Amino acid sequence: MVPCSTAALMPWLAPLRAWMICCCSFVNLSKLLACTVDVDQWSDYKPEAARPFGNKPVALGYDPSRTRDNASLAALGIPIIAGEAWRVLRTDSYHGQNFQFQSNRIKDVRNSHNVQHIGIDIFSQTKRDTPNATFRHHL
Repeated sequence: MVPCSTAALMPWLAPLRAWMICCCSFVNLSKLLACTVDVDQWSDYKPEAARPFGNKPVALGYDPSRTRDNASLAALGIPIIAGEAWRVLRTDSYHGQNFQFQSNRIKDVRNSHNVQHIGIDIFSQTKRDTPNATFRHHL
């Protein structure tokens, strides 16, 4: 379990924001933290492997940035059986990196996972390389 403290919440904010953009949804953070487990307990996830999650389905959420905040990418394990939880497999933050750099990192993650869905807050060069990406517009 992740301890429920402000310091413990900080690493979750970027991936949570990416997840909310990906799914156009908002969640109660305390309820989300109550569902967390230690990544070391996942026998089917090997972060250093060429295919970290094997051939299991993955969704990506991407929030680009041009100026102030960090661009964020989150890779989520999609539940494949009823009652199974979504899992945050990895999060990446790109501060001060151009769109080509960010696009290349997204391609790297896409190529190492069985990506079934990509939610992008604003389209960029990634759309050219990922035709199944979905546009989300936030007012």
